[in-house]
Amino acid sequence: MLFLNHREKALVPACRVPVLFHNILMERKAKRDFLFIDETGDPGKDISGGSSAYFALGAVHVTDISLEKLLRHLYAMGYFSGRFKELKSSRLSRFQKDQIEDIAKALCESDDFFITVIFVDKRLYSGPYFSLQDGPKPDPVRFRNFLTRQLLEQHFLKSKLESQECDLVFDRAIAEHDEENLKRYLRGNFSLPAFTNILQCDSRYVPALQFTDAIVHIVKEYLFGVRESVDGRLLTCINLINVSNPHQPGAVIVG
Repeated sequence: MLFLNHREKALVPACRVPVLFHNILMERKAKRDFLFIDETGDPGKDISGGSSAYFALGAVHVTDISLEKLLRHLYAMGYFSGRFKELKSSRLSRFQKDQIEDIAKALCESDDFFITVIFVDKRLYSGPYFSLQDGPKPDPVRFRNFLTRQLLEQHFLKSKLESQECDLVFDRAIAEHDEENLKRYLRGNFSLPAFTNILQCDSRYVPALQFTDAIVHIVKEYLFGVRESVDGRLLTCINLINVSNPHQPGAVIVG
């Protein structure tokens, strides 16, 4: 196990961590899984009027054990930089993005940390609830819910729960009525686990949601040409799926 030294931006062996604490981490079994979910772009149709040409959703899947490791990294990142404000993806410096990437790469080496990102190029999308062509009026709420289902189904094709309980945690973005519809929609899908709780939280108070926001933003920049390159090690540990054609979702080949 490795820990990130955020002052020197280097990974240090876990042998520098007190042996007792290290043994406790290694012997514990997960009691709960968490999926932190955030999005980038918007589900709107009017691209020429300001809506994004893309929409992406990402899930960072941790257990109560790997969540502790993630939080330790994020708190260290804030401590050594002297910055304790919310990690907002639109305000991250290049150095902060590099640190986020290093944290993800370090944690992906464990068996209880998974990342899935799905994305849609709206100009090529052929699924329900959205079309740039004349036809049925787009339904942004159902479009977002449908892609959330796609995200979770693709995620659990490759990742499994490490415990008997699992919480979904969304960044607060939808109205209460729409939240209830999303809960019924997901709980009525028998290809998904029986989630213990489905929650919306304000990301200002949830560092793991801030981390998820940053990861999705970094991947989006790479996919849509804003960022010339991303460390290949980061992309290889992300389950990255193009669902512009949701009937034939395609894994993105990194190389």
